Amino acid sequence: MKKIGQCQCGCGELTRIAGWTDKRTGSVKGVPRKFINGHQRRQPRPSVRYGKLDGTRVAYIPLTQGKWAIVDRDRLYALWQYHWMYSNGYAVRHDGKRLIYMHRVLLGIEDETGEVEGDHMFGDGLDNRMCRLRRSSEQQNQCNKQKAKNNTSGFKGVSWIDGRRKWRAGLVVKGCFVLGGYFDSKVEAAKARDILAVEHHGEFARLNFPRCD
Repeated sequence: MKKIGQCQCGCGELTRIAGWTDKRTGSVKGVPRKFINGHQRRQPRPSVRYGKLDGTRVAYIPLTQGKWAIVDRDRLYALWQYHWMYSNGYAVRHDGKRLIYMHRVLLGIEDETGEVEGDHMFGDGLDNRMCRLRRSSEQQNQCNKQKAKNNTSGFKGVSWIDGRRKWRAGLVVKGCFVLGGYFDSKVEAAKARDILAVEHHGEFARLNFPRCD
């Protein structure tokens, strides 16, 4: 069976992995071919960039769609040989059968099954520094989700109730809705919801007003 990898041009499509090195075509043994048919005029993907962020050395890995993933410089060894692409807010690659997520590789859970998940503490799926990642259960991962796209209040867990003419605070815990109260101000409701979130979700709570500690 021929080995498959991602095209290096940045399109995210699959191409064969070179079985030998050929300087004339630029093929390197064990690495996906640089260009596939019909993509010769595309510009190659940018190189990995290096810098500092929050006082630590980091690497910026190029993805498709002009996106970049951030990783610790000392973790680059586990990632550099692959060609990563952007998909629904995350850095991923395809091994020919399934999507592999960069943050799961860094957490060492890409081959694990069951309820082990990888969680981005602050919700940025492209910030894959180890200080921003943690292992979690599926339920804990759900606790840290961002607010729904159809949210109209601007705060997670806060909604307007016409019958009461007030803002309601609450969250779902193990399939059951827990009420935090009704408020005249949506800011007050958001703060009440945060208190509930910390009580029930602990360190995995996604807060409207993040703690500074």
